[in-house]
Amino acid sequence: MPSPLPATSPPISAHQRPVRLGIIGVSPWVQFMYLWTLKKEPEAVIVALCATTPSKAEPLARKIGATHIFTDYRTMYESGLIDAVIIAAPDDCHYQMALDAIERGLHVLCEKPLALTALQAQTLHEHAVRHNIVHMVMFTYRWLEPYRYIYDVVQSGVLGDIKQFDMTYQVADQLAREYDWYLDAHRSLGAVGGLALHMIDLALWIVGRIQEVSAHLTNHMAWDELGAHLPHPAPDSGVAWMTFVDGGIGTLRFSNVAHLGAWEVRQILRLEGTLGHLVCDLRLGDRDHATVDTVVQGEGAPRHTTIDFTASEHLQHGNIMSIFAQPLTGARAFVAQIQGHTVCMPDFWDGVQAQLVVDAIQEAHRSRAQTAIVPVSRPEREEK
Repeated sequence: MPSPLPATSPPISAHQRPVRLGIIGVSPWVQFMYLWTLKKEPEAVIVALCATTPSKAEPLARKIGATHIFTDYRTMYESGLIDAVIIAAPDDCHYQMALDAIERGLHVLCEKPLALTALQAQTLHEHAVRHNIVHMVMFTYRWLEPYRYIYDVVQSGVLGDIKQFDMTYQVADQLAREYDWYLDAHRSLGAVGGLALHMIDLALWIVGRIQEVSAHLTNHMAWDELGAHLPHPAPDSGVAWMTFVDGGIGTLRFSNVAHLGAWEVRQILRLEGTLGHLVCDLRLGDRDHATVDTVVQGEGAPRHTTIDFTASEHLQHGNIMSIFAQPLTGARAFVAQIQGHTVCMPDFWDGVQAQLVVDAIQEAHRSRAQTAIVPVSRPEREEK
């Protein structure tokens, strides 16, 4: 067995060698978000894939030039072949996989949710700080141009103080006819972790800390067709009401069983400020749609602007998600920080903050009462 890696992993000099990556998971999402985008990254190389079914990993490994396939992530960690790992396994695996990677001194990019509870997420963040590793949670929408623009607009102050954040996130009908871990409450947070968590992160990032929530979660799927496969279904839809610490309010509406016609995903975000309002309409499908309408109250008539983000020069054929092929975006930003070039966001601390809200939403649903979110202190990096 190879000797253990050091307890801390300092940045790798770009003049030494590329970052050696191992990826856990071979789903279509992994193929797009990581295999395709990282092929364009000159300072990283994917050397290993890990999957429970090698036959699914083998053609992908050949396609991207990965030289090793593992069926046990621990063996991959212990091999000495990788400097960093991307965890894109089922939700209930994230905590242990990330913790084991940190203990081996590996840098970690983890799909959201970082863990199934805020306590687990907080433990991961504390260990990551202690071991001085680069850590990132893949909150996808922070990287998309419409939301980065909205963040800049809010930070500029032209909308004034944000008093209302209302967002809807719908995914085209995903009625299940066979077992899927995403729908199993023992393995997944369901639509709360798959959809609401993205909106929570955007709300925290754009507006600020959330103080308390109320929520109602439900299931619309045809569970009788699943039979005994799924005795504990995770929620597929829900609504949450939020209060921000500065007095603003917000709502989150989400569903995995929407009927969207030609679209696969639709998000609508409305922000109301003391000086103006903003509406973002994002739709993903065969041909994406992404517009942001802003009305700002000034002297005289209100100023109205509309931006179509599918016309961005950074996108391929108007595909909103193609932004991840750009440098310093998503997994490529993770690599850049390992190489010492930039600060990686969002990190495990962002995962902790979002998970605190998720825990509160689940408790609010169970108790049918408003639930306060108790803040936690961010640990400081230990002195070297």
